This record gives sequence, structure tokens and C-alpha cells, in this order.
Amino acid sequence: MTRVEGRVCRNDAFGAVVGILRWFTAIFLCVCLVGCGKPTEDDKQKLALLETEFGGGYTFKFEGEFYIHVFAKKNSELSRDSAEKIYRSFHFNEFREKRQTNYVYFNFFDSQGKFHYQLFYDPATQELKRSLTSHY
Repeated sequence: MTRVEGRVCRNDAFGAVVGILRWFTAIFLCVCLVGCGKPTEDDKQKLALLETEFGGGYTFKFEGEFYIHVFAKKNSELSRDSAEKIYRSFHFNEFREKRQTNYVYFNFFDSQGKFHYQLFYDPATQELKRSLTSHY
């Protein structure tokens, strides 16, 4: 190492390694920001099925890369049973096997847009859990 104008300069090999790591980090972040957080075709099809099955009482929206927001329509009640049916319809196939998706949290809102609760699946207990926190 040498001193140049009060700064410590490292040798060229170390600087090259740092430069390469910076490029890899930048590329990784670009790939993640562009590639992550977008619903897959399977996710879009499942959401369309929810709209067909439950669209009379609810509207659905992908939010970020992990959340689906479910809004009760004006004349619909936000019930726990309906919420669980909606969640299970999206996440489980006809054989009750959980499918892979990034959208693991369902946030439920009333017709005024007020958040009520969140449903998510706990793989440790294999149960649906309810949270009063909307985002983590």
C-alpha cells in the first residue's frame, strides 16, 4: 500500500477484484429488480380463477412481489371463512398440495379500503395464520 495525497491506495490486484465484485453486484441487483416481483403466468391464471369464483364479492390486486390485496366490494362482508377459501384457492391445487409462488401474503381490506388482517401459510405448522400487520 502507498499513500497518495493522504489516502491509502491498495495494490492493483485488490482494486481489480473490488471492481469486478461491484459489477457482479450491480448485475445481480438489476436482474433481481427486473426479474423478481412479477407474477408468473400460473399466478395470473390463479388470480383470474379467484376473480371468476369470488369476483362478485371481492376485487384482487398483485402488490409488490409478495402480497395480494383483497378488497371486499360494497355489499360484501369480509369473513374469515371466505378469506381462507380465497387463500386456499390461490395456493393449493386440487390435490391439496401447496404450489410454489412468491405471493405468500394476502392482505384483506373492507370496502372502504381499511386493512383488517393478513393471511399467510406457516410451513412449520402447515396451518394458515392470521396477522394484524399488513407488511413485513
